Amino acid sequence: MCDELGFYVYEECFDKWTGGLYGRYFETEWKKDLTTMVERDRNRTCVFIWGLGNEVENQAQDSMIRLLKMLKGQVVSLDNTRPVTYAMNPHFKRESNVDLSGVKDIQKFVDETDDMEIYDMEERLDCIAGIADVVDIISCNYQEQWYDKIHERFPDKLILGTEIYQFFKGHENQMQNFICENPSLVPLEKKYVMGGFIWTGFDYLGESMGYPAKGWGGSLIRTNGNRRPSYYIMQSYWSKKPMVYFAVMDYSLKDEGVKEHWDIPIYAEHWHFPQFHRAVIPYMIASNCEEVRLFVNEKEFYLPNPSQCANRLITGFIPYVPGRVKVVGYIQGEEVCSREVVTPDAPVELRFTEGEYVSADCGQQRLLTVRACDEHGNPYFREESLVNFEIEGNGEILAVDNGNLMGNEPYDETFIHMYHGQASVLVKCGDIPGIIRVSAHASGMKSGSLRCGLNTDK
Repeated sequence: MCDELGFYVYEECFDKWTGGLYGRYFETEWKKDLTTMVERDRNRTCVFIWGLGNEVENQAQDSMIRLLKMLKGQVVSLDNTRPVTYAMNPHFKRESNVDLSGVKDIQKFVDETDDMEIYDMEERLDCIAGIADVVDIISCNYQEQWYDKIHERFPDKLILGTEIYQFFKGHENQMQNFICENPSLVPLEKKYVMGGFIWTGFDYLGESMGYPAKGWGGSLIRTNGNRRPSYYIMQSYWSKKPMVYFAVMDYSLKDEGVKEHWDIPIYAEHWHFPQFHRAVIPYMIASNCEEVRLFVNEKEFYLPNPSQCANRLITGFIPYVPGRVKVVGYIQGEEVCSREVVTPDAPVELRFTEGEYVSADCGQQRLLTVRACDEHGNPYFREESLVNFEIEGNGEILAVDNGNLMGNEPYDETFIHMYHGQASVLVKCGDIPGIIRVSAHASGMKSGSLRCGLNTDK
């Protein structure tokens, strides 16, 4: 799929070497596993770089450098047409005699500071030098604040942000400093930086920051495909199609258990604050247009252009008045896109976001989402009712989800509570061509339905 769609793939074999879960296999299996990866994918056009590891133990120490050279030698013997790199953790430690076999949480050991941590920048650059001498590209996790100094020390090597935060940038003396300079824009500002990979695109189960969260929630897209405001920020940076997006900063919403420096401010796409009366609300507008206009119930509030704003995001305050907020994007003076949010009345019906019909092949799975809406079809963001899904015809319900990793409802059911006014169901079409009907029901609301499958009558 990446070959066909034109994605660039950074392909990496190991996360930790002799430490972590793979440590018990490294000595006997590393060569076979690394060889298998390269031989499998070296003829794929999408793979542009080989990665030897991610944030490994004893980074930059002699024992680590020896393994780094060994792994690179094996890769080059199999494919010498691509650059080879290693993803550096932002933490560097002095040599120690810690027995890694006794370390239960290797990521905590690698990440967290202790009395062995190196803080002096020159000493840190000396550590990077040992790695830079081996790899072809200097790959950094969360080190934008040091890029200039790294480039000054190693001017002939490109830098790649193998992991970056989605909103904040660190300070030279504090990597988790919450400076509002988006790391995704750094490659546009510094020619020696190839790009950056946000950690991460999709929410996933595991790597929770603590109960009740059951997964990682600091991503652009939720587990049910619902897009967070950060998705649209990235879209404004990279999409060529004109777009504009409006969100409010709403700290009345529940904490989602995100590890703080991977998070962004609590933005949400709605205009519904029943607890307020003309209070001023902070907002954010993301757009790739030259000019944006903002209207609240037809009253215009004048804005700077995105190019004049930090991170190309328009931010400010507007008074809360129930009604309609509309943002319009312009290029060369012409309206090219718009988006609006409306204060909803009470929710009275469920609507599938896909419309009334979606095509699906026999045996295909489809993820369908339903939203609570008022009588005019405006989404009711704050609705949390229980939704029951039903299916008619030759198909089955496989799972439900609402994108809330703080919830404890099981996936393998036919019901789930709404989260931010929406819930999703994963259905599978049968092996015989035909139409199945998927319905959603919630107390006090009109049910929604959708047809899915191959319509043999068409």
